[in-house]
Amino acid sequence: MLIFKSTAISISDERQEPVMRRDYSGLLWGLAFIIVGALMILDRLEIIYFNFGNFIRDWWPLALVIVGVSMVLNNRLCRENRAKTGE
Repeated sequence: MLIFKSTAISISDERQEPVMRRDYSGLLWGLAFIIVGALMILDRLEIIYFNFGNFIRDWWPLALVIVGVSMVLNNRLCRENRAKTGE
């Protein structure tokens, strides 16, 4: 096994920098949790009325939109990074 690993490594003079890929899904979900959490706290403090069950029932399609936007942004960024590196 070690013989195959050592022969599979190719040494090149050109050093490629790792491509940094931005992942917006974590950011979007983090913001969603912060907003829902803040609404729940404001409900507890009786500043606003917020029912989590009604919120999920009424706004669940928003989660699908957020996931879709995240997937599109990640795909677009991957293509742009590949174009920059020439792959």
